[in-house]
Formats: sequence, structure tokens, C-alpha cells
Amino acid sequence: LPSDSDTRPRKPRDREELRLLWRKAIQQQIAIIRIQKKNKYNGHPCDDDDDGKLDYEEIPICTQEMYQMWNDIMAKESEGPLPYHTLVAAVKAGIPKTLRGEIWNFLRRQYYARDKRQSTCENSEENSLTKLLEKETTNHHHAIALDLGRTFPTHKYFLSQVGNGQVALRNVLKAYALLDSEVGYCQGLSFVAAILIMHMDENDAFECFKYILYDLHLRDQYKPDMAALHIQMYNLSRLIYDYQRDVYQNLDQNEIGPSLYAAPWFLTLFASQFPLGFVVRVLDLLFLDGIEAIYKISLMLIKHFAKPILAAGSFESTIDVLKQHLPSMVQDHLDAILEGAASLEISNQLKSFEIEYHVLHEEMLSAPELIPSDSADSRISQLESLNQHLKRQNIELVDKLANARSKINKFDETIELMKVNEVKLISRIQELQEER
Repeated sequence: LPSDSDTRPRKPRDREELRLLWRKAIQQQIAIIRIQKKNKYNGHPCDDDDDGKLDYEEIPICTQEMYQMWNDIMAKESEGPLPYHTLVAAVKAGIPKTLRGEIWNFLRRQYYARDKRQSTCENSEENSLTKLLEKETTNHHHAIALDLGRTFPTHKYFLSQVGNGQVALRNVLKAYALLDSEVGYCQGLSFVAAILIMHMDENDAFECFKYILYDLHLRDQYKPDMAALHIQMYNLSRLIYDYQRDVYQNLDQNEIGPSLYAAPWFLTLFASQFPLGFVVRVLDLLFLDGIEAIYKISLMLIKHFAKPILAAGSFESTIDVLKQHLPSMVQDHLDAILEGAASLEISNQLKSFEIEYHVLHEEMLSAPELIPSDSADSRISQLESLNQHLKRQNIELVDKLANARSKINKFDETIELMKVNEVKLISRIQELQEER
């Protein structure tokens, strides 16, 4: 060993060595935080939800083994990107809801690490939540304010207008509207942001929000022309045609296109209609597979519930099955739906369908028999504008109906509770009268 008097200069560390030392220090700090969290849970890592943010039924039920599995997986992050099949198997096994926010961030980092991807949204300080919120209010302030109370209206974390839930939701939506002037704010975004806020602080939620919209390319479906949503509905229709021909023919005979039932699935990631326990599992797969996960889940829903859809018969009954019965039945079949979705490979088909859509669209616009006069461009523009308006109106009505039904269910529960209390009070009065 060198003595204290040894003044020989140390060999300077190169950039790679410094990077490895820095990564090791970060991993050590993460490990310390996890140990502190585990000590806080007192041996029950799945039950920490003091503020009610995670007030939903967990599927599958969290186990100590599941919790340990994810800790072991995340501990390997410093070794580089993990094999995709390892992550798929882990996601299929389940994610503890108390770790879900941390795991979603981990899956986001894995996405960037695979193939050395870079975020398509510039991650500068100017694009941070804090900096964006320092700016003037957005033009979408009123629309955002209206939707705050409509987003998960029965979830206790979002009940109060001045509570942490609605305040964080307002901040994330306002910051994004200021960041992305093309999209601004669109109905449906509030549900996506709220789910993220349930599982992490608002700064991390904003980063994950940008990741979903920019890097996973979901922002296109919220643009004012809704062109991407039209393509998505076409793609889903073609998938149903290829995988569930009998269901496709039945829906086609009843003139039921995907835009009548599946638009909210894409725009709210199922959150406006389906149980939260199902929705968060969709996001588990979304963080892993991107927008393909929505197609896969949608297709597996149609496949798994083909019998009730076919048995419905009429237009009204079929719509009722797709919008009401299907969300209420999905919870008991979640494992089978996720298993089927994770095993699907549809990337090449989606690329082909999108090309097919553009070819058909161009043929429709260029076919002489479909263009009645010199004012064709104006007429097409009017029809497209009307179509967009009707689609938005339909989505708004679906959201309002779902919110109204949630409130009705809440009122029914309150009435039942009041009846029970009334019986107890009558019984108590009788007891007091007998004592006299």
C-alpha cells in the first residue's frame, strides 16, 4: 500500500469508468429506498395506500413472491436492457400496485435502452412540469376544468375540487397543453393522466404522460383532425375480419363499426368504461408493447366475448353488450385476455392495414364518380368536418353516460347504506322505549 507521503498522481479515470461508477451509485440509492419502503410496509408490501390513490381491485392479487420478482428484475437494470421475453413473462405474472408506478418508469427506461432509442419529445428543463406551470394559463383551461370532476368521479382521490388528486391532474393536463400546442387538450387525456397520477407523483406522471403520447405515438389520435383515430378504427376492423370473421359479419350486418364502441377504448385506454383493475393491466402491457397493446386487448375482448355479441341480434342489443355488459364481465376473464394478447403478433398486419387504408382513401378522393362537381373539395371538407364533430360528440356522450351511471351506482350504494342505518335506528329506538 502507498504511504501517506506517497505523492504519485493517480491515473485519471476515463469517461466509461466514471459512467459505471455513477450508475452503480444510483442503483445503490434505489436499493436503499426499496429497503426503506419494505421496512415501512412491515412485511406487507402490497398494502401501503394511506391516501386512497390505489383504491381498486388488484388482479392478480399481489404476493410476496411477485414483489420480490420485480425487485430482482429492477436490480439488474444497471447490466443493460433486459431480454424482452423476460419482461413479457413478468408483466403477465402481475405487477404489485404499490410498485406499479416504479415499474412503469422502469419499463419506460427499458424502452429507451432497447435499440438505444431517444425520446421524440425534447427532455429539456423548459419542457419540465415545473417550468411549464410557470407560464400563463392555457386556452384549454375551461375544457380541462370541466373534465376534472368527470374523471373517475367516484374515486375518492379525485372527489374534492381542492384535493391532491384534482390539483395534480389539472397541473399535468395544463402543462401538456402548453407543451403540445397542436394537440392542446382533448377529451380522453384526463383519464390517461389520472391513472398515472394514482401511481406516482405528478412530475413522474408528466414524464410518463409525455412518453405515452410522444414516444408510443398516441398523441396522433388526439389531434384535431382525428385522422389517426380513423386509421386505428380501420385497423381494428381489419383485425376482427381476419381473426373473428363471424363477429365481423354480424357487426357489419348491423352497421356497427368500431368507432361506435371502440373509440373510447383507444382515447381513454379503456378507463371511461372498464374497471380500474382491468385498465391498469392494459397499461402494464402498453408500457411494454406501445399502442399495439390496445389493438391486442381490443381483439381479445371481441374474441373472448364473441358468443354474447353474436347472440345479441339487433343493433341496440349488440351495442348494449359491447358498451355495458362487456366491461362488467371482463374482470373474471382478465388472465385469459392478457395471455391471449401477449401471445399475438400483429406488427406486420398493422403496417399493411395502414397502407391499405391510405390507398383506399386516395382512391375514394380521386374516383370521378364519387366527386359530384367542381365544389368537391369544399364538400369533402364539410363532410370531414361534420364527421369529426359527430365522432367527438359521440365520445362525449359515451363519457357522460359512463359518468352518469357511475354516479347512479354511488347513489344506490348510499341509499342502501341509509336503509341499513334506518333499520338500526328504529331498532335502537325500540330498545330505548322498552327500557322505559
